[in-house]
Amino acid sequence: MIWLSLLILAACQATPDPAPGAEVLAGDVVAGGVDLAIDDSGTAWISWVADDEVFVARSDGGSFTPGKSIGVGDRTPSVGTARRPRLAVDDERIAVAFSDGVTPDAEIWLYVADKTTLDFSGQLLAETGRHDTLDQPTLAFDGGEIHVAWKFGLDHDYGIAIGRESDNYTPVEVYGFPGQPCECCPHELTMVDSDVVLVQRGNELDLREIYLGFVDDAGQAEVHRVSQNDWLVAGCPYDGPSTTRTDSGRWLATWIDATLGDARAWVSASDDGGVTWGAGLVVLPDGDRSQAWPNLTSNGDDVWLTVEEIWLRTRLFHSGDGGMSFEEQTMDEDIVDTQLASGGGRAGMIGLDRDDHLVWWALGSPP
Repeated sequence: MIWLSLLILAACQATPDPAPGAEVLAGDVVAGGVDLAIDDSGTAWISWVADDEVFVARSDGGSFTPGKSIGVGDRTPSVGTARRPRLAVDDERIAVAFSDGVTPDAEIWLYVADKTTLDFSGQLLAETGRHDTLDQPTLAFDGGEIHVAWKFGLDHDYGIAIGRESDNYTPVEVYGFPGQPCECCPHELTMVDSDVVLVQRGNELDLREIYLGFVDDAGQAEVHRVSQNDWLVAGCPYDGPSTTRTDSGRWLATWIDATLGDARAWVSASDDGGVTWGAGLVVLPDGDRSQAWPNLTSNGDDVWLTVEEIWLRTRLFHSGDGGMSFEEQTMDEDIVDTQLASGGGRAGMIGLDRDDHLVWWALGSPP
């Protein structure tokens, strides 16, 4: 596709455009496992782990006030793939989900608060009845209702369950994806026009492709293949997927695989609502370091993409034409573990600097 060729050329530009400057939020707090959400009013919310506790904070008059962070319960997220406390917001509430404990005693916890009081109450989500793994909860609001998706497994037989608030989060196992979900790879839960959309990396006899599924109330998924790389790997690649939709309706997906011999970020696009996807191409084909943790967000038809050069720095790209081409942005500080989000006409990025302090970037609009 032409737009992917343009992406490759733009990604390799010698002189990236400048990006907005960074704002260190908590210079005295060593953080980890950050997440970011921006609500429809443009207010940004962050969650993170510090001193074995989950905290949240919101932007106050345009920037964050670290001293106003709020602790979420008294539980500690598990070290490993679930240490990131996942975050979602709507007009009235904020929700945080994470796993507590380690195999075989892990639990999935959901904490919810009114946005005006930030008085959180916690709830243990129901088990599927078979597990030595409970991990990686993700969540999304739809019409005021919370949906949560989490991974479960027993003897290396893995699945994903979705629970919704109106059913007291009774787990409904998802069916229809080929094989099973990759055992430690993250999945993405989103709501599109009240449809539950689950994006995951599969494992079909070590084939690790990306799939998108529209999931009905009974857990049956209408599944569409996103990546077409036929990548076979016996281990767990972990990275991706991440998706976004522009105002013009284009759906973009990014992930990492090593089809070309080293871990690289790929991007693919769909212009028919996620049903058919173009052939993905590498965003950053060159470099001495493997790449990891790609993220996408869109604000109108502006698209932002981050790719981490593993343990070194995040590379940031912007597209002003709905993902048809990308230009790299100059960053004045090296950060890692980044998350992107947008809402209310605003886009932003959260990450960690070399001292594991929280750093916030406003993207495309003033903070």
